[in-house]
Amino acid sequence: MIYQAARVAPEKTVIRPVLPLRSMPGFSEKQMKPTQCKQCESSEGSVLRRRHLANGAIQIVYQCLTCGRSASNPLAKAKVPNFMRLPEWDDLLADEYDDAKQAERDSKRLEWFEEHDAYLRTPKWRAKRTAVLDRSGGLCEGCRQTKATQVHHLSYEHWRDELLWELVAVCDGCHDRAHADKDSK
Repeated sequence: MIYQAARVAPEKTVIRPVLPLRSMPGFSEKQMKPTQCKQCESSEGSVLRRRHLANGAIQIVYQCLTCGRSASNPLAKAKVPNFMRLPEWDDLLADEYDDAKQAERDSKRLEWFEEHDAYLRTPKWRAKRTAVLDRSGGLCEGCRQTKATQVHHLSYEHWRDELLWELVAVCDGCHDRAHADKDSK
């Protein structure tokens, strides 16, 4: 059993057991515990925790053990006896989840670029590229002043089976500008 020191008077300190939430009178965890996280939709579980807000307030909320986000709306402190005994909010859970998700996105992005580079070496792509450059008459469709050297995708909706109007012939400068505009959004 876990014990906690409690100050009952300025001159006395009493040691009393810390009660688990299930044994606290008037508290029904089953009624309040969320079955699924609203953020990551995980049903792996959550833990009731005490979170200190920037304004000094304290919230009692379930923290998802998968994504580290709130798995419920804040609970009324009156419904949670001895809420100050709850464990502290774990900020690291969300950071670790976000880092893992970012690593997954980076891996998928790298995989996609590898596939895309392989596709750009196929005879099918080379034929489409030639058709688009011929359509433009060899001029950049962005500025109409410079020789077209690149074929740019306006959309990847039909990637690997592009319609020719989804591709434009552009010079290096316009191609860089098109990608800079995309990256800034």
